[in-house]
Amino acid sequence: MTKPPEAIVSSRGLRALFGNERPGDPSGSQTEEQIATYYRNAKAGDVAVIRETYARRLWFIVTAIEDVNPKRGRIYLKDAPGSGYGGTAFYAKSGKNCYAPKGQASLVAPTAEVLAHAEQFPHDKLGQSFDIDITTIMKRP
Repeated sequence: MTKPPEAIVSSRGLRALFGNERPGDPSGSQTEEQIATYYRNAKAGDVAVIRETYARRLWFIVTAIEDVNPKRGRIYLKDAPGSGYGGTAFYAKSGKNCYAPKGQASLVAPTAEVLAHAEQFPHDKLGQSFDIDITTIMKRP
């Protein structure tokens, strides 16, 4: 008896299938408006979460806001993205990094699901893999 081939789909294929709401990504359904609402009302000391993807992996860095500049619409964080690119300044409106806006790190609102994911898949262990077996998704009700 031969073993059936696995149907592994990587991040590009997942984006085609699911858009931003990928399985296993608790921040995928957050809109830019929800992110902007949280960070425009944030102040120094509040929780901030950096969503980072790299090498077909997803992780969240839970950090704190160090400073807010509402005039320029920027949030300055205690920690930088794990990749080291872009630095600690992010736009409050979009959540994008000020110096690498097309990069792989952006802010997301710190919901209970995002914080639980960050605890379950720590960034120092490179988070969670985006590669999934598509056959397991097709079996879900």
